[in-house]
Amino acid sequence: MRKFLLSAVLVMLAGCGSAQAQRAIGPVSAWITSADYPADDVAKGQGGVVTLRFQIAASGRVESCKPLYATTPASIARLSCQLVEQRARYLPAHNSAGVPVASEGELMARWDAQNHAVLLKSQFGGAMPVGSPGSWMTDDDYRLVTQGRGDSDVELVFGIGTEGRLTSCAFAPGSNAHTATRTCQLLAQRARFRPPVGERGEPLASQGSITMHWRH
Repeated sequence: MRKFLLSAVLVMLAGCGSAQAQRAIGPVSAWITSADYPADDVAKGQGGVVTLRFQIAASGRVESCKPLYATTPASIARLSCQLVEQRARYLPAHNSAGVPVASEGELMARWDAQNHAVLLKSQFGGAMPVGSPGSWMTDDDYRLVTQGRGDSDVELVFGIGTEGRLTSCAFAPGSNAHTATRTCQLLAQRARFRPPVGERGEPLASQGSITMHWRH
């Protein structure tokens, strides 16, 4: 069976009429650091990527964190959630009346045992995908995108306009140019976002990034 894996993270705002999206307090990267890497996992070379989804309470605290997708051991995925719940703080989302409201967020943690490093980041710049990002690509796209070139990992950076559509798409050096170009084209056709909003409720442009793992 052909399949692909999509690694994507985002900060999402619950509710269409909100006047202001939630905003992280301080650098997100400080919520999980290399000092948190379990020594046993470093010694065994165990790492990977884990995408976390969680609730952001009206108080700005993170609750109910769950791993959505992980190539890490289960213990690292659980640790990632625990650390985010303990350390993450947000200025909460506000509705049109200025009242703090609960919202939902996602982050990705990349655990790199070889370099004893952890990178925690948010993607899509506060924009929220309309529907599931998993629906943007299907198993049937594998042959169309790869054109017999085999499995590939493609890292993309793209602009998201105020109407929620991609305005640009570029790929990182080392990505197969044909595969990356076709992936960009499909994302432009299919991906839709609800843009973040400013303090006056106006839609804002943002930038996102995504890694596509095309596997046969």
